[in-house]
Amino acid sequence: MFYGSQDDITVLNNVKSTQGYSDVIVDDGGHTINQQITSFTQLVLKVKSGGIYVIEDLLTSYMLANDAGYLRKSTTIEFIKKIIENVQTASLEKYIQVARRIRFLEVGDEICFFTVK
Repeated sequence: MFYGSQDDITVLNNVKSTQGYSDVIVDDGGHTINQQITSFTQLVLKVKSGGIYVIEDLLTSYMLANDAGYLRKSTTIEFIKKIIENVQTASLEKYIQVARRIRFLEVGDEICFFTVK
């Protein structure tokens, strides 16, 4: 377990430097959109091939109190939709670099599982 702000790159760099690759990383920390997206883009790189990265509490993408809302482009849900586009071979959109590491993803109510290549 690591404690610190998920949108603090220094904290995330510390996490990345203190251990090898992980089988599973579960984002069960902060619930702001910036924390979820920053953690994912930094820490999915530390999941080994065949491993899983999990983001939970995706309901925050719909909460107006979090500067979010339905179809709001800055939310974690919309970020995940962009990843779906990026992992498709035929898609011309390849602007999320970490999406190259994603083999497939499964989305459920308030949660998403990313399986890493």
